[in-house]
Amino acid sequence: MKRIEFLLKILVLFIFFSFYSCNEKRDNIIVQNKRFITIQAQWKKMFGDKKGKLIFAKIPYLYILYLPEMKIYKLPNIKVEGGKGRFNRGKTPRPFWSTDGKRFVFRNSQGVFVSNEKGETTKIINSFMDTSIETRWSWMVEDKINYVVGPTLKGGMIAININNNNLSKQLYQGNDIKYWCEITGDKKYIVYYDKKHDIRVVKRGSKNKGILISKGQSCRPVASPNNIISYLNHSHDEYLMFMINDKGLTPLPPLKAPKEEELYRFNWSNLSDYGVHMFGSRGNSKITIREISSNKSIYVLDGWDPDLWIEN
Repeated sequence: MKRIEFLLKILVLFIFFSFYSCNEKRDNIIVQNKRFITIQAQWKKMFGDKKGKLIFAKIPYLYILYLPEMKIYKLPNIKVEGGKGRFNRGKTPRPFWSTDGKRFVFRNSQGVFVSNEKGETTKIINSFMDTSIETRWSWMVEDKINYVVGPTLKGGMIAININNNNLSKQLYQGNDIKYWCEITGDKKYIVYYDKKHDIRVVKRGSKNKGILISKGQSCRPVASPNNIISYLNHSHDEYLMFMINDKGLTPLPPLKAPKEEELYRFNWSNLSDYGVHMFGSRGNSKITIREISSNKSIYVLDGWDPDLWIEN
């Protein structure tokens, strides 16, 4: 009799917690769906009927968020590394879309890889490129050839032919680059982070040090498809921006961080008035889409190293 009473108590507890758990899951789904509807409305207001793809990491995997459908897809056959903290975040995958949005480049401790949405990967092999540092799918498309760009082992900058890694172009022949570098959309200028932790701009093909645009404590310079160069200030609350052309540098309004947040790992999209960034460098990882000209933002989800491609 006591055994039956004990079993009945266990059954009651099981039913109670099952009911509570189901209600909790149901409530979470309702909250999630409401947020998705809000994001879809914000996307339509910013982009109209255009579709987009956001690639990002949730260690140890890469994902694609399809917009405005809000469908999340885990890429098969790809494992990535890194995470919170100064040491671990240096290992994160830094995926970057190709200009046509059909492929992307990413990295892990084994090197730099090109992949498609099926998870079919090819390793970039070139003895001159420093594959331990951030590389990018370049805006530079010449003779219908796509390139991955990044620092060389000797502090220069190289563009590697995606289809034939033995073919490359020396974009900067000096030895001044420490980490990040990118070429502008017109293929004429390079912005980079130097060995003294300064940001510089130099003409493609140069052997000289670039023009100093920020001294110390700034980082992560990037370039847009329409020749805007930008970099993160030391307080992580804005990206400073300049238009560059043959007449020189023209300051533009900075991209400000959302209220009570910080900017981190900002990337331009293929459409030059839009980009995406993370919340911050200390493990906060809200991913936010930005309209540059208006400073408007759409918080979409949490993750690392976002890059955005938008339908033309």
